[in-house]
Amino acid sequence: MLTAKRLQKLNNLSYVKGPEFYHNLYFVIDRLNAHNALFPDVSYEIKGFMDNKNGYPSLVLQQPYVNSVERNSTKEEIENYLISKGFVLEGIRNWSNGHQVWSNGVFELFDARPANVLKGFDGQLYFVDTFPHSLKYMQQSIY
Repeated sequence: MLTAKRLQKLNNLSYVKGPEFYHNLYFVIDRLNAHNALFPDVSYEIKGFMDNKNGYPSLVLQQPYVNSVERNSTKEEIENYLISKGFVLEGIRNWSNGHQVWSNGVFELFDARPANVLKGFDGQLYFVDTFPHSLKYMQQSIY
């Protein structure tokens, strides 16, 4: 169950570092857009920028707070949910840290693991910290 409360997060923009920073900023935006399309009940809102505790510029994000969390979802619950939504487990990508990714032909999703997916007392799964992106963006990119 979601409440009117909002959770604030900082994204340290680690993907915006390096010589292709302009390209990488688009990657971060694509990630947020993909997350919001896939998981609108816990969508991100960009609130602004600030320095994090280490003095690095960070993106300030806001997301609905999931109230009434029963526990973290199990791997099986996550897999069943993704399969029911048309995702299939595919191969490793150069950006996925050696892990397989889920794909539905429009989006790819990585890091859908119990620590990043909550199960509410309402039985719903809440994907709060996964790593999605659009295939359209990735096909146009140099990654």
